[in-house]
Amino acid sequence: MNNPQKTDAMWKVIQRIDGYVGSAQTKATAVLAFNAFQGSAIAVKAYEISTFFSEVAWLKTAALFLILISTVGLLVSTIWSLRSLLPNRSSSSGRKRSHIFFMDIAADQNCENFTSRLEACSEDEFASDLATQVFELSGILRSKYDRLETAMNAMVWFQITPLVLLLLLKIGAVASRAINHY
Repeated sequence: MNNPQKTDAMWKVIQRIDGYVGSAQTKATAVLAFNAFQGSAIAVKAYEISTFFSEVAWLKTAALFLILISTVGLLVSTIWSLRSLLPNRSSSSGRKRSHIFFMDIAADQNCENFTSRLEACSEDEFASDLATQVFELSGILRSKYDRLETAMNAMVWFQITPLVLLLLLKIGAVASRAINHY
């Protein structure tokens, strides 16, 4: 497979995958920042919310339940965001050590060992290694986006939705108090 066009195309695919990995990392970091903000807000406002609804038992129970759901969603979202950020440091078992994969390069212990291993590698072996890395990086990227999707679904359905419902409960309670006051 000593074809310069294919080799060049595979390097371009790796660059493209690296760009997508960077994008996934940025999105996961944004989800973590949102989770930190929301976690702080819940911690600061939970007591105030529970006392606001203290006059009506079912409203207080509903509010605390929504806070609990939101907190669980926050934890799930945080865990999956962190999982998407962790680097994949394994590679397919049963294959030769790669000349491209960072863990295999680091296993050489020093530059001389890596250089001599690289010099002993034929063009066909290197092209095969490159194709393997394109495939493995694609799997890593898919895994990152799957984990990020889980984190974002948890954020939308189990964090934002309960907080919107809680806000609607509070608006309803304020309106009810205003109507009863007059």
